[in-house]
Amino acid sequence: MKPICTLLILIHLSLTGFGQSGADTLENDIVLYTHIEQDQVPLNRNVIYHVQLQWEGPLTRFRINDIGEPVTTNLIANGNGSSNKIGSDSQGRTISTKTITYYFKPVEIGMAYIDGVTIKYEDMLNEHQESLLSGRIGVKIIEPVPEPGAGISLSNIIYFILIAAVIATGLYFVLQYRRRKQEAYTKSLLNKKETLESKYIRLLKDTIHLNVDGIKESVGELSRLLSGYFLERYQMNITGMNSNLLLEHLNEKINDPETVERIIDFYNRTEKVKFAGEGIDESEFHRLYDTVELVLEYQKSQYAEKEEV
Repeated sequence: MKPICTLLILIHLSLTGFGQSGADTLENDIVLYTHIEQDQVPLNRNVIYHVQLQWEGPLTRFRINDIGEPVTTNLIANGNGSSNKIGSDSQGRTISTKTITYYFKPVEIGMAYIDGVTIKYEDMLNEHQESLLSGRIGVKIIEPVPEPGAGISLSNIIYFILIAAVIATGLYFVLQYRRRKQEAYTKSLLNKKETLESKYIRLLKDTIHLNVDGIKESVGELSRLLSGYFLERYQMNITGMNSNLLLEHLNEKINDPETVERIIDFYNRTEKVKFAGEGIDESEFHRLYDTVELVLEYQKSQYAEKEEV
């Protein structure tokens, strides 16, 4: 089954008042793509729905303020996640992409529908707020597929185990040798190529995930990750440091007031969530996640320039 792209919405922001600022219409375009990975999904598998926002310029060009939960028919929400990407087009212009992925569990065989999602965003350059609404997408729910291991008899299991044991005995020493050699080689490559900032960006993407039932714990993990970076990069122990002292130390290390302001705002907010018991919603968690990613990306670019010099 081929993935299908069901909707492409191109919004010219100049029509909502940006023309008055004299900005180039093409530079103010934000594009919304939505698609599902398969148009037919077994009852015992997830429907995977992608919402992608793309614009010309840096990630900070637009702030995604609110991401609504799609209204569905014959589907139950089963989690979601998001990611950011910065690239360039054939003309060398910076292209920023934010992707939100939703997972839905089918209820019964038949047609299911995703009525779309409302996304509220703010143009940080023109301080203008707008929203986008994706269209409706249909997906056919079909008979469940066999789960791994289903229908295998006990005799077949024993047979496969015996065959595997014979093969494993014959190849054990060779495989062990090759595996250890490959691990040592891979580790050496990582040590040579992966910078400190790249390591923490990888940890951010691999270990920090939104858990609606434990969103405060996820906020704590975000805070610990960024604090761990500063400790490793600058030997700066942020734990227990007040805002004024933190601002003083950051200004000594980071020559960018906007980045320093983002870091101070991040810690002020996370401290209130962790210690003052203030609530936090999914939209604000995504904002905090994006802040950490932007700070690490900025630091990565700064140290890359220093190495080139």
